[in-house]
Amino acid sequence: MQKKTVWLVLGILLVASWAMAAEKPQYGGTLTVLHRFVSAADPASADVADGFWTSTIWLGTIADRPFLGDFEKYGPRGTNEYKFECLAFLPEQYVRGNLIEKWEVTSEKIIWHIRPGVMFTGNENIGMKPREYTAEDTAFSLNYYLNSPPGKLARGYIADVKVIDKYKVEMTFDHYDLTWMFYLGYEDRATHIARETYEAGASKWENQVSTGPWMIDEYVSGSHMSYVKNPIWWDTTTIDGVVYDDVPFIDKMVWPIIPDVSTQIAALRTGKVDYFWNPNSPYWKDLDKSAPELKSHKFVGVYSFGVEMRVDEPPFDNKKVRHAMAMATDRKAFASMQDQGDLPTYFYPIWLGHPQALRYTWDELPEAMQQLYEYHPDRAKEMLAAAGHPNGFKVDVYSSTAADDVDRASLLKDMWAKVGVEVNIITKDPVTLDGYYRSRPVKYHGAFLRAGSHGNPSEILLGRETTHHWNVNAYSNPWWDKQMAILKKTVDVPKRQAMIKELSLFLTEENINIKTDPRMEAVYWWPWVKNYYGEFAVADNDFQPLLSKAWIDKKLKKKMGY
Repeated sequence: MQKKTVWLVLGILLVASWAMAAEKPQYGGTLTVLHRFVSAADPASADVADGFWTSTIWLGTIADRPFLGDFEKYGPRGTNEYKFECLAFLPEQYVRGNLIEKWEVTSEKIIWHIRPGVMFTGNENIGMKPREYTAEDTAFSLNYYLNSPPGKLARGYIADVKVIDKYKVEMTFDHYDLTWMFYLGYEDRATHIARETYEAGASKWENQVSTGPWMIDEYVSGSHMSYVKNPIWWDTTTIDGVVYDDVPFIDKMVWPIIPDVSTQIAALRTGKVDYFWNPNSPYWKDLDKSAPELKSHKFVGVYSFGVEMRVDEPPFDNKKVRHAMAMATDRKAFASMQDQGDLPTYFYPIWLGHPQALRYTWDELPEAMQQLYEYHPDRAKEMLAAAGHPNGFKVDVYSSTAADDVDRASLLKDMWAKVGVEVNIITKDPVTLDGYYRSRPVKYHGAFLRAGSHGNPSEILLGRETTHHWNVNAYSNPWWDKQMAILKKTVDVPKRQAMIKELSLFLTEENINIKTDPRMEAVYWWPWVKNYYGEFAVADNDFQPLLSKAWIDKKLKKKMGY
């Protein structure tokens, strides 16, 4: 009897395994998509020179970039070494060529070998027929971007872009800079659009031509943008060992324009939307309860809230004071405002989703640094007294007028009062506060509350250079500036990542800001969207390549009553 039972169980497992493996992708269907930051309004100009990052999201559906995160090899559907949950940065070991097949880089130049056979789709609106994408197009896109206002950050270190032959481009450095792969390869404005589009007027959506998985079908202001499958797209995908060279599987994508957030959520809940990238977190619990069939992936994202301190003047020019205020800040109390359960307190300066080649784990941190992420108000009082402030001090803290930000400022005021620090809250409208943040030299005194990204490790470190445009803390340290100069010139990736890891420890000890809590992110999709594994981004603000490999199980959708 026992033997029969074993064989029965084995038989069931084999049948189940066979059934899973036998689930083949289905072609056809329409995928309806919402995006937290762009679906509420019409897209602005499509011209990357105009600098609208939201427009690059709409463009990312039709356009390819030179580089892409290799999510099929290293992501959840592959080895699962990297989750692809980070915006604005990809560790080099998880990057693959996209428009380019391979590349070489030295301290003097970069050589890109263009992928043969990639085709522009053509566009009847501007009289353009399909044609091959070549090195001439690569050079055109690079030069257009470098000479546009958004390209200023890379323009300073690329001296020349030269076509070597039909499939080879050479970029000469004025001086080597480690940010080249990001800005030239997968930044949100690194999409390559046909030069015929620029000749016809690149700001108009009906003029767009690129090489990506979809083509623009129609744009109806106030209603939607729709895309249709590009029948000559070059890429492939492998599922259960079978190579599919006719992708996307999906025939059409529709991106509705829905200004009201609650209406967006209702569209997802009722199955009118198939996929929602990062819906607002206050709606998650209701979605999980009212539509339990929905699939979701929630995780600690790269955006975080915190306190930025001006460290070139009292009181925060004293590192002992900064350490004391870190211990006087109850991060768990801030995290509770998000109502997303327990959140980590240690997630900065290097995002916790990055590989250990770039960051220290909690257990690796020295105990003294661990205490900077813990709530120790009594110890903070002692440290303030030792730093010359036995009775505390008064300090201005700037906040936006947004209700959530004012609540955070009030919470901070109450916390710091417990150690004798009197906070004077100064509220500014978001535009004015952003001006304070971006002005150089900085205009504020004391500290201010701000949410920001910490996904790109090198930018977090470089942003503390004395003259860096992101140095909101007015931090200045000759030793640090020297280390940044070395880091920017380090070509070897493992050596550079080791430097980032070690320097992040120094930055932790300097404690020029107090990150209070990370923002949770999420993706929601219906079960009939197959071959999608919850990845969040495979380039800067770009998830669309993930959907180019997804397919719709129309039978399951019908069975579920939609």
